[in-house]
Amino acid sequence: MNKPLFMCIVDRLSNEVQFFRHTQDVTGRLGLSTLQKCTAAIRVLVYGSALDAVDEYLRVGATTARLCVESFVEAIIDFFGDEYLRRPTPDDLQRLLHIGELRGFPGMIGSIDSPEVNFSVNGNPYSMAYYLTDGIYPKWTTFIQSISLPQGSKAALFAQCQEAVRKDVERAFGVLQA
Repeated sequence: MNKPLFMCIVDRLSNEVQFFRHTQDVTGRLGLSTLQKCTAAIRVLVYGSALDAVDEYLRVGATTARLCVESFVEAIIDFFGDEYLRRPTPDDLQRLLHIGELRGFPGMIGSIDSPEVNFSVNGNPYSMAYYLTDGIYPKWTTFIQSISLPQGSKAALFAQCQEAVRKDVERAFGVLQA
């Protein structure tokens, strides 16, 4: 996330949400700043880290981190939901259907409503969900990793298509983390 966007969100939250205001406790000590609370929430959401993981980096305990995330998500939905969390338009749906068709999944708008796919590996039929991954994931049957040195046109096509889609996903998460 770029700094001006982040600071715009921080400013709006500090002005409009009581939880995010920088306040003093009864002894006169300042509590967590708006910046700390927003950073804690975003780190938990973007990196998928545990709530107690922000303790070391930001000095925010797990309970406070949970409150930061809950308050942050509620505020983002309230303030920006109508503009950014809208239902897709018919044009959006057509574009998504076209992209799905190009990738070999006709009729699929998103992963939630994707068609059931049954496949076989070495003659063994599978009907469970599977996920296209890269080499950092464990070698579980549900994780289909790319072929690092493809042998033959079929394997090369699979590796090329998987890498293209994986890069799309990485770019999307890169935008969130920037």
